[in-house]
Amino acid sequence: MLYLIGMSTGHLKPRQIEAFRAAVAQGSATAAADALFVTQPAISRLLADLEDAVGFSLFERQGRGLQPTVDGLRLYDAVERVYLGLETVAETARAIREGESGKIRIGALPVYADGLVADQVGGFAASHPGIRVELDAADRDDLIDGLLARRFDLVVSTIPAGASSIGEIPLGERRAVCILPPAHPLTARHEIGFGEIATYPFIELTGTNPFKSAIDQALDRAKAETRVVAAAHTQRAISLMVGAGAGISIVDPDVCRDLPPGRVVVRKLTPGIAWRFGILHNRRATPAGAASRLIEYLKGQSGDTG
Repeated sequence: MLYLIGMSTGHLKPRQIEAFRAAVAQGSATAAADALFVTQPAISRLLADLEDAVGFSLFERQGRGLQPTVDGLRLYDAVERVYLGLETVAETARAIREGESGKIRIGALPVYADGLVADQVGGFAASHPGIRVELDAADRDDLIDGLLARRFDLVVSTIPAGASSIGEIPLGERRAVCILPPAHPLTARHEIGFGEIATYPFIELTGTNPFKSAIDQALDRAKAETRVVAAAHTQRAISLMVGAGAGISIVDPDVCRDLPPGRVVVRKLTPGIAWRFGILHNRRATPAGAASRLIEYLKGQSGDTG
């Protein structure tokens, strides 16, 4: 930075500024030389060259000591501001390198963004106040596109992603459940099969997402044709509709945990529908320090996913 400072009588050099700063702080050329591990004549020469460059006296010589002039003190104040700025830059670089500051853009499927991921990202933000986190919900295709376009630093979704450019970090497995209105006849059963589901009004998930695909495939294998009476884009919306008595449905168990107690009844589905989920990242983009720290945090929390 100091190479860019020009004066009419010459250019200031970093070594001259270091010698000047040390001489003011130490009070003598000898002490400044010791602090910088150079000889006293070298310090004296650097100070003389600096005075020539700036065009005014920096010190009043008092025996073996150095007393800054008024102009010298003004220059010293400017030098200290520069060094303080450099220290700030160095501290910022350290914080970025060690993942203590920065910004992370996270994408997640709606069922996770409104539940599991929001909870865990909130815990991460609370313990890492220097990192700004932004959480967005989107369908799987939009998440993958956003990751490849670098709109997201990482994504939480089902795996595998099915793309060689996408890296995967498994977090756990989920198993679908059947949800029922509280007064529904099937609440008497501990396990519910697809044949039974097909005999009652059903609320389905819309859009292109892995949950809908897994449910549709399971229904096809069981040769069960549902009586669809309503549809919604998010599993939370489906759960609220089920709780209102519109029908029954199949959802990720995580969607039920934040519903008012007794809003729906949850039952095991047989045969089960299971899928893996995890963190997706762009192999062509090295995760920033903050993102790497979040990845490690989520991996540490994965034992609580159920």
